[in-house]
Amino acid sequence: MPYPPHPKGIPPQAELHSHVGASVDSAVLWSIGHEQGIKLPTKDFWEFDRMVTIFEGKRIKGMYDLDKIFHLTELIQSSPLAMEPMIKEIIGGAYRSNNIVLQELRYNPMKRNRGGERDLDHIILATIRGMERALLEYPEVRAGIILMMDRTFTYQQNSIILEKAIKYQNRGIIGIDLAGPQS
Repeated sequence: MPYPPHPKGIPPQAELHSHVGASVDSAVLWSIGHEQGIKLPTKDFWEFDRMVTIFEGKRIKGMYDLDKIFHLTELIQSSPLAMEPMIKEIIGGAYRSNNIVLQELRYNPMKRNRGGERDLDHIILATIRGMERALLEYPEVRAGIILMMDRTFTYQQNSIILEKAIKYQNRGIIGIDLAGPQS
């Protein structure tokens, strides 16, 4: 299928390694955090933006610094009501800004369920709904979701993530991944 020309002349692109925790616009995180009543670490949007954004010149000294950023973004994303609009915005924003017409999003649903407080199926289905809504708005785009296991998780926890990936493989879950610090 030929793609319509992008207004900025950007040719069609693929993004095959988007982490949900680092892909949501800080303004969206800010708004959804407030909507959920989460006590954010600052009342100043621009300070919050610097906390959750990786930018040129920001010193990141490894997994510890990344985990500090992801802890906050994962907290805000820890509800079905948050995940659906965030996924929709990631896909739509990538298409509008950079002509991303093929995108694979990855995340760990267990890091979005507040330690078991939220149901994994609800988190995953909200993610799928967000993706489906974006694909309805932007029919030129193709997307899929990869569920991430974690090296710091138990075998049982990672088995649950694998089971969920298999359960929803016909709904847009296209794979699994393994992340976390290597021993």
